[in-house]
Amino acid sequence: TAATVNAHADWTELADENLAIGHYIAYRWATAADPATWTLVTSASTRDAHVIFRISGAMNPANRAPQIGTVASGSSTTPDPPASVDPPGNAADYLFITMCCSAGEQADDETYVTTFPTNYSYTTNEKTCGVAGTNLAGLIGVATRQLNTAVAEDPGTFTVSENASWRTQTIIVYPLVKKTTTGIAR
Repeated sequence: TAATVNAHADWTELADENLAIGHYIAYRWATAADPATWTLVTSASTRDAHVIFRISGAMNPANRAPQIGTVASGSSTTPDPPASVDPPGNAADYLFITMCCSAGEQADDETYVTTFPTNYSYTTNEKTCGVAGTNLAGLIGVATRQLNTAVAEDPGTFTVSENASWRTQTIIVYPLVKKTTTGIAR
């Protein structure tokens, strides 16, 4: 079901697409006072899948917020995420997060994504909310890559178990900049 995630005062949205297989991407600067769980409320009844990362060593988003690419969409078993936005020309240790989403009737048994993009890691970063053969729900697969580069990163394709409509996205998270006595080290 098309739905938006209602505004959450503690999170900054990068995307809230209001589509049946749309993305909701948000971030926040975590603190020790954070609650153990967060509640996100949608504008309509929906069966959605979420993946949340806690990232260390990132730049404070007040100084340089994560950025997303231009969403890609299609219908196949090989969702192809967009290349990331260009890093600012400096070689640094960026974190790239790429994802594919679709709707389907699948058990939550880590079989939605059969192959993640080359050179990207995954540790059960996929979630499905349906019951195989029973109901339609959100499916999401996410992979990450930490890469020292000065150019845009093109993650390559996922391979998924269902030939269905999909949407993909790539996020770049900027690294913490450390000052040294001889200049700036990244």
